[in-house]
Amino acid sequence: MDEYDKIAKSGMWIVDCLQKHGILGERTVLANAIHFDAREVELLAVSGTWVSYQPRSNMNNGEIATRTRELVPDV
Repeated sequence: MDEYDKIAKSGMWIVDCLQKHGILGERTVLANAIHFDAREVELLAVSGTWVSYQPRSNMNNGEIATRTRELVPDV
């Protein structure tokens, strides 16, 4: 779903909408998820939500690279 389309329909960013409806959490994987701001990254981290990143698919679609290091917890 296009982020701006979601805002126009609900008045909320996608991550906020997922949080509001209790979808974020340790049993959730967001696929092809690359467009996050710092606040959304924090929401995903706090909720324990998994993020799947497919760089080849994103590259084929002309998408920008994600800020992968921000999504990976310190080890």
